[in-house]
Amino acid sequence: MEEELRTTGPVATSITWIQEMEDIKDEIYLGPDDPNAFVPQPDEPPIIHSVLIVGYGTERVGQLDIPYWIIKNSHGTEWGNGGYGRFSQLIMDGEEELIAAGIAPRGLKIF
Repeated sequence: MEEELRTTGPVATSITWIQEMEDIKDEIYLGPDDPNAFVPQPDEPPIIHSVLIVGYGTERVGQLDIPYWIIKNSHGTEWGNGGYGRFSQLIMDGEEELIAAGIAPRGLKIF
């Protein structure tokens, strides 16, 4: 996906949105506090939310270099850092990535 970002531009993707993501500010979101947060509940269908991946980077946190995606959210400038957030690229719980794939339409322009 990094190559696509460099050569084509932003990548659209969908993620399962959980309540704690509402509180993201400038930190790198490393995954849910509750390891069962993404387990489907019979009385609550998952919220699938689309975001735009606009970049990537790495930040040293303690002894680890954490690779992350920079995403643009549709929740407005009050969310994250001016409407942008950083989501870890690392595999969570040894199984799944928070963001594993996306779509990069040719000629996409952000207005």
